[in-house]
Amino acid sequence: MLAIYVMVFGLFLQAQEFKSLDFVNNGGITNGIKIKTNIPYSDGSQMSTIILEGYNYGKAESIGVIINWYVYQGSFYKYTASSYGSYTPEIKLAKENSKVVIYINDQTYYMRFQIRSYAKGLPHDIEANYIGWTWADEALTGSNVVTVPYKAINNDGWLNSGDEIVYNDKNVGIGTSTPDYKLEVNGTLGVKGHFTSLRSSSNTFLRLDDNGYTGYGSASSLSDGANILLYGKSSSRADNLALRNSTGEKMTIIPNGNIGIGIEAPVDKLQVNGGSISIGPDGGAVMPNLSREPYEGGLAITRVNTTDGSLNRNLMMIKGGGNVGIGTTTPDEKLAVNGKIHTKEVKVDLTGWSDFVFYEDYKLPTLEEVENHINSMGHLKDIPSAKEVEDDGILLGEMNAKLLQKIEELTLYTIAQQKEIEDLKLELEKVDNLKEENKELKGLTKRLEKLEAILKQ
Repeated sequence: MLAIYVMVFGLFLQAQEFKSLDFVNNGGITNGIKIKTNIPYSDGSQMSTIILEGYNYGKAESIGVIINWYVYQGSFYKYTASSYGSYTPEIKLAKENSKVVIYINDQTYYMRFQIRSYAKGLPHDIEANYIGWTWADEALTGSNVVTVPYKAINNDGWLNSGDEIVYNDKNVGIGTSTPDYKLEVNGTLGVKGHFTSLRSSSNTFLRLDDNGYTGYGSASSLSDGANILLYGKSSSRADNLALRNSTGEKMTIIPNGNIGIGIEAPVDKLQVNGGSISIGPDGGAVMPNLSREPYEGGLAITRVNTTDGSLNRNLMMIKGGGNVGIGTTTPDEKLAVNGKIHTKEVKVDLTGWSDFVFYEDYKLPTLEEVENHINSMGHLKDIPSAKEVEDDGILLGEMNAKLLQKIEELTLYTIAQQKEIEDLKLELEKVDNLKEENKELKGLTKRLEKLEAILKQ
């Protein structure tokens, strides 16, 4: 590698080399380092080699960067950079005011470097274009902007293209120069393909955690407090996918697809242990919450405050014995509702009905007896009082049967009254007939009286 640098610098001694800029900055950089060259942005007019050498105090790095480009058909062409130090900042080229601008996207404090230029053989490879350069801490505002890729090969054969790719004591680092693991990536890792374990041990796993560890390891390292995404095998797990922290596994997906939250060996497609499930829109004041009923091992659906998790309202409770409460936490029957029910139909299975009222041996109370009961008790016989209903409620099927009993009794009273009415009608007809006969007798009487008077004359 040293021989290559000696050869390159030997060429500089034989060609045109210019000192273009001394960069010294004793503070920080807000935007970036915009180097304003005097090189015209025109086709085929220059084939420049720009060398930056110096020291980056803020990062303790040696600066050694070579930049090349060519302008062809109005665009930057075959642009590239290489680094023979440890300094590899993002470099952009642009056109501003019809000249070439070199932009170094770095805000490190206390940097100093010198820019040398080599150019020869083309129309604009003249001294005036390569001296008197300036720099400014400004944003890049030019056109035809390109990002210059790094291309360099070190003695070990590693390709450096962009941020650091380092081979250090058999560890590989991407984005870091001091890798502590076999592979350490400082940034986002994308995988097109799959991970495959090359270890034959039955007590290994693949893990990713918030301490920066990514890779295969042994189950013994699970004792740390990191939040971990884990895939692997141990004495209690076989090919599980798990999320865990220092207190144990929080979610597990086992090979058959069962998911456990708070439990390592779920027996159903979703099993939640030791917590609740909340369902609701983001930002709402309250949201539905599904949790374990704490006393009888049932299920509770409640509304909770999203701010502090406190109970807002009990919506439905399924007790361990199977009783369901809506609006109540103490259902005393299979379904207890504290509120109104809106339905199209209710079917009640019931044994026994009120047809016994029509049996011949049924003793129908007299109306006088009914009246006496109402006067003394304030309600119909066999019907609960208002106080009893308020205290104990009613059984829908039983009450419908009692009401039907009263309707059937009323029907019998009505039938009996109708018979009495028919009998009275017959009596009235007889009275009417007697009245007619009486009228006829009166007429005959008057005629006889007239005859008698005539006979006496």
